[in-house]
Amino acid sequence: MLTVRMQRGPVTVAGLPEEIDHHNARQVGDQCGQLVGEGCRLLVLDASLTHYLDSSAITMLLILRRTVEEHAGSLRIAALNTHYRSIFARLGVDSLFSVYPTLTTALEQSQPTGMPSIAGYGGLDGAPVRV
Repeated sequence: MLTVRMQRGPVTVAGLPEEIDHHNARQVGDQCGQLVGEGCRLLVLDASLTHYLDSSAITMLLILRRTVEEHAGSLRIAALNTHYRSIFARLGVDSLFSVYPTLTTALEQSQPTGMPSIAGYGGLDGAPVRV
């Protein structure tokens, strides 16, 4: 489901599946919640391969956002396609998420206080890695 591509201290980059719907949204959310429970404070979700989200996926992201914030963390969504960026705007949830056009831009943004820098970190273009 969720592919952890990089973990570095409290920072995790995870690839979302191609489709998130009522069949797997809860599992994806649970996997993300587990990362947060294990100490992730900056969760970057790579949506570059995601081509289908239904309402349960958006609900899962809203719940995840709340969970991350309750743990004094931050959630970023990278490479969400134009269609879903438009849907987020129509639903009025675009202002609730930090959405970046690419994974690189999400990683290059300044980190919250106490977070290690992850800009230019290797291992994100190849096979999934767990660091």
